[in-house]
Amino acid sequence: MARADVFRLLLIRSGSTDWDEQNHLAGAADHPLCETGRASFGVGHDATGEVDLRCVLCGEDQASEESARLFAGTVGAKVRVYPELGEADLGLWQGLRMDQIKERSPRIYKQWCDDPLSLSPPEGEPLREAQDRLLSALARGMERAAKNSKSATPAIAAVLRPVAFGLVRARLIGDSSIACWSKLCDGPEYEWHAITADRLATLRATTVGAA
Repeated sequence: MARADVFRLLLIRSGSTDWDEQNHLAGAADHPLCETGRASFGVGHDATGEVDLRCVLCGEDQASEESARLFAGTVGAKVRVYPELGEADLGLWQGLRMDQIKERSPRIYKQWCDDPLSLSPPEGEPLREAQDRLLSALARGMERAAKNSKSATPAIAAVLRPVAFGLVRARLIGDSSIACWSKLCDGPEYEWHAITADRLATLRATTVGAA
């Protein structure tokens, strides 16, 4: 087994559900992919090229797991489910559309646009805590997935729901504005990241309030 110096992470946004198509905030709601989401989810060999990718991590909700299995089937990878990689719990905002939040609570809408990590949904999960949870679970899952790899640069994929996808990208890229609502909607379907072993250890040990 080679010592991993750099981990290659293929971050994938899950396919869409009926709520996603209708611009409802899903939060912790567990919905399957809709017909449109299943048909349009096209992440496969084009994303991986010649990279030997053998493991796909995902949350335990239906949309994430189904998307992960669709992708894994095209590249011959195994799927590992981690509940901690689930979507941010949006509490009482769950099921609302963002235009409804904008109309009812203009201040909250502006906050999500200007300073998304400061948001704390009523009866839900503060977005900064959700980000820490996701990064810590992702780092642990990547380390476990790479244990039997013979490569010093193991490649792992992770399928995340839209808000979770944006929160993880924001930390990895170092730009919290990526987690704002408009950029969550316009973000890429997938994206490669190179993470050093030292940085991965830092992410695994992350705590609420980490930079």
